[in-house]
Amino acid sequence: ASGTYWPRIQEYNRIGDAATTLQPGSTLRIPMAWMRTIPQAATIADVRGEVVLQARGGTPQVAVAGMALAPGGLLRTGGDGSAVLLFPDGSRALFGSGSVMRLVELNRLTVSSGQQVRFELQQGEIESEVKPAAQRGGRFVIQTPAATAAVRGTRFRVASAAGRTRNETLQGTVVLQNRNGTTLLGAGRGAYAQSGATPGTALALLPAPPLDRLPARIERLPLRIEIASVAGARAYRSQFIDTV
Repeated sequence: ASGTYWPRIQEYNRIGDAATTLQPGSTLRIPMAWMRTIPQAATIADVRGEVVLQARGGTPQVAVAGMALAPGGLLRTGGDGSAVLLFPDGSRALFGSGSVMRLVELNRLTVSSGQQVRFELQQGEIESEVKPAAQRGGRFVIQTPAATAAVRGTRFRVASAAGRTRNETLQGTVVLQNRNGTTLLGAGRGAYAQSGATPGTALALLPAPPLDRLPARIERLPLRIEIASVAGARAYRSQFIDTV
């Protein structure tokens, strides 16, 4: 930042007379919002079913792999659709069917190369695999009508519908918060947040069912899979990724 920021930095850190109160080794806090950034774009890495991309101020178009999604852009998935976004730092986000998402912010800090991502998930579900923030200032934030989920490096799922948000943390830690309070979710924990209410208590997630009965190689479809039951589970959801 230029020297014109000094009075603001002085006020932010509650420094009186800098000549007498600022000693060698002192720590100054500088808001991330004041840092210089370089706008970035995400890439649509994979598309299944009906997916529509609408750039800021543009017209909706059918999304295909390789398209770029810049801040301000809107992504919609149909009832049978899904899409995978790839970010410059290698993080990924899978959007399930019936999702509506707007990419609000995607920047790289010039001072540290930290990546800053912020979504608005209006409805639907996102499963994210966020690279650990090795550089200072990195953050990954998903905003929903009911709460905000913020991480610096983890794997987690966020779903939003009818003013209610569900967060499931698979690895790392997620901060689920709104104006009414905050819930910290470690690995293997989940919680709900309702608009106008404090986020619920973090509860243990059910374990994943054992998949030792799956064949090492699948060559023909349709495929019938036998999944061992898990106490308390009412249904299962399967996701298959074509790596060919």
